[in-house]
Amino acid sequence: MNPLELTYWDNCSIYELERTKVKSITQQEWVLKHENIKCALSATKQPRSAQTESENQIIADYTLFINDSVEVKAGSKIVCNGHDLRAGKPLVYKGSHQEIPCYFEERA
Repeated sequence: MNPLELTYWDNCSIYELERTKVKSITQQEWVLKHENIKCALSATKQPRSAQTESENQIIADYTLFINDSVEVKAGSKIVCNGHDLRAGKPLVYKGSHQEIPCYFEERA
């Protein structure tokens, strides 16, 4: 265990979109790749909103700290602390950890 992981208090699950074919119909679905991974989720900016006449869009930015041995692709769905996040391009520090910029977007 990496000593940095001692500071991780959260757990997450990581999903990737995969194409599946059912009766000649190709569709995409989220497939679980990693489950119950120790991590730390940190808010990088205050949530912001964009109000239009028909909806209110809420956007928040986070950074996910996770072991560098876990493969996370940009665009993956990460479920952590009840948030459905989308992963950006990971910054990998070999032998230590990786920092994954994430965003949360919700329409209210």
